[in-house]
Amino acid sequence: MNFRVYEKIKAYMDNSSIHGLKYITQSGRHWSERLFGEHHDLDLDTFLKEIVFFDGNCYSCEELCGNNINCTEDLATLVEKVRQPCHTLFSDCLWMGLVINCCEAFKPLVTEIGLCYSLKSIHVIGSIDSQKFIINKEIGPGRLEFKVSKDVIVYMHTTEDVPFINTPQEAKHTVILGSNFKMKFTVTEIVNDLLLDTISIEQRKCRFHYENNLEAYKHYSYSGCIVNCRAKAQINFCQCLHHFMPKIKIIGSLKTIDSNKPGLVCPCIPSCTEHDHHVIETILAPKLKKLVLKSNKKTGPGKLRFQVYEAAKLFIHSTDDVPYINHPLEEKAVLNWGTVYSMSFQVNEIDNDPALRDVSVEQRNCRFPHENILDVYDYYSYSTCVVNCRTKAQIEFCNCTHHFIPHQETLRALRTEDNEKKGLVCNCMSSCIEPEYTIINKAQITNEESLDNGTKVSVIMDTLPSQRFKRNVVRTRLDLVVSMGGTAGLFLGASLLSIVELLVYIFFRGNTKKEIRTKSITLINKKASAPRNVYTIAIPKKINITNNQNRHIKGYLKSK
Repeated sequence: MNFRVYEKIKAYMDNSSIHGLKYITQSGRHWSERLFGEHHDLDLDTFLKEIVFFDGNCYSCEELCGNNINCTEDLATLVEKVRQPCHTLFSDCLWMGLVINCCEAFKPLVTEIGLCYSLKSIHVIGSIDSQKFIINKEIGPGRLEFKVSKDVIVYMHTTEDVPFINTPQEAKHTVILGSNFKMKFTVTEIVNDLLLDTISIEQRKCRFHYENNLEAYKHYSYSGCIVNCRAKAQINFCQCLHHFMPKIKIIGSLKTIDSNKPGLVCPCIPSCTEHDHHVIETILAPKLKKLVLKSNKKTGPGKLRFQVYEAAKLFIHSTDDVPYINHPLEEKAVLNWGTVYSMSFQVNEIDNDPALRDVSVEQRNCRFPHENILDVYDYYSYSTCVVNCRTKAQIEFCNCTHHFIPHQETLRALRTEDNEKKGLVCNCMSSCIEPEYTIINKAQITNEESLDNGTKVSVIMDTLPSQRFKRNVVRTRLDLVVSMGGTAGLFLGASLLSIVELLVYIFFRGNTKKEIRTKSITLINKKASAPRNVYTIAIPKKINITNNQNRHIKGYLKSK
């Protein structure tokens, strides 16, 4: 009895509109949240929104992180914790009116817009065999229904396609919590000739999903090609990609060629203008005299003074160098809050002979800043070379780098080669098996009474496919052979037997080098009774016949 009363009170407080009551009965909350309610940091909410639902802009990453809030660098884990898992996002899934398991039907799919849940995607492994989504004349047009507990975006695409930034507007729709959304569509199928895969890709101008040349996905599709094109453009732009990527190991340590410890081997030579710094003394004191920012022959060695309001790291380096992971320990320091820090150092300058520029880099074993061979920075230095080496190692390891990437409209929009607007030129072919979907209508009705029950989504095929596109192979390789044979027979009198006869004469007929010394002449005596007598006279190649013999032979042949 007491248990039933508790359940009724809990149900009332969970669904009550009185502020603060729902926090008291929610499990997993701290006792302070149950008593005083949930505390929200608006800056933190802004950061989470821009990272978890990243669209290319992150204002809080630059303005708020480090000043107002401490931002984590493990963005993949942050996204995983904030976004809704499948079992809390989906409910009441129906296929053709039959109940199905939502999380066994919708599988997670990694895309450039974040983690999506996809149905019947060729890129997802592990779909169940007992729940096949088959549509035919007996079953009729497909009908899928489900409920979601958050605002979602519904994408309509083929089995080999993926959601991406440039998805057509009519093929996607934002569904608001508490509304009933219904989408109807038709399908135009693609039927390919069985001999189509024998034709080159350049001729048929499409690819099958198994003819994959992409790095982003294991199967080819037009949308996957666009994602792959954008990823390469981002790498070329800043040697990095955004944070919707799997975790990779940290590539931080360096090693020499003859060292056995784990790390990178970076063949980086020093800069020709890099100064040598030696830290003499470091002081941590509660108070220090004021420093003046002047440096010349009159004032003496330069002094720099500044104040920070957060814990920070201080790096000392030359003008062409940059701070990096392998920065020498004696040339960097951690500035804790509430302390006064002082560092003294001396500089050993480098003076180069003017003729040094005419000597090859291999001979002088150093580079000037303008002799840049790097992709990361505009000027060369040893530290920038190490950063460039580490960047290439990350790209080779996972085809990605960490998430410090600026936003560029050039990377989001697409354009053709003859268009001058900003955007990427991606020479992506269409898929050979991609059907054409046509959205008939989309309707969304907001119902305030269903806010607590989630959003109901219905995706309906209006009719079974009534049209079908077919790719036919007009000329096959066999047709080419037949055409060439007909042409050769018409103009040259050659045929397949001519080729066989040539092979017989070359490989199978005996070698006849000896000349035939005699010729046989068959003489048939017609006057003789049956059986007919046959006379054979062997005549040498060279013969001398007298006049009497010649008359005798001629007379015999004439009588014949």
